[in-house]
Amino acid sequence: MRTLVALLLLANLGFFALAQGWLQPHVGLSTHHQREPQRLAAQFNAESVRVLAAAAPAPASAAAVSACLQAGPFSAEQLDSIEALLAATPRNPASWRRLPADAEAEWRLLLGGFADGAALLSRQQALRLEGVDSEVVGEAGTSSAALLLGRYPDEAAAQAALAQWQQRGQQLLSVAPPMATLHWLRVEQADEALRRQIQALAGATPGGSVIPCPVPR
Repeated sequence: MRTLVALLLLANLGFFALAQGWLQPHVGLSTHHQREPQRLAAQFNAESVRVLAAAAPAPASAAAVSACLQAGPFSAEQLDSIEALLAATPRNPASWRRLPADAEAEWRLLLGGFADGAALLSRQQALRLEGVDSEVVGEAGTSSAALLLGRYPDEAAAQAALAQWQQRGQQLLSVAPPMATLHWLRVEQADEALRRQIQALAGATPGGSVIPCPVPR
């Protein structure tokens, strides 16, 4: 019995010493190893540790983003006024161009200069023998009468066809623009400020609107 009491007393004394941290320098044991003061003491220059706020996201670039847009459709007279206003402003686009609003409008290659209707029909027959189909446009027998040699989706294609005919020695050719009464104003590169300006001009013009440039098919 005395031995048991003595062991219990020693165990209590040992636990008390352990709880107070007296045994840590000797045996590396302590019930305080999870407390914050001991952790800070074990850190290198713990007083210099600072908690920083998360960095704010970088602001968006202020550089203007250019985009292609079309305004319209407008009559030729309306476009004259809009283009004059654009040209007079410091933020006018480097270039713009007119496009026919009629999806069916085409550029045409015409052969003219016929003295009379007989000369026109004779030339049409000669072209047919060469395998070239043509149409009579204008009033036959007048100076405005001509032969339509081809239809093209844009001016560049029509000019290329004209050059090929000229290489074959054919003269009195001309490229006629589409017979559309309404046009789009196409601006290839417009930043946000210019887009707002064109929208304001289009909004003040009857029938005007601004849309992104259609993607070629």
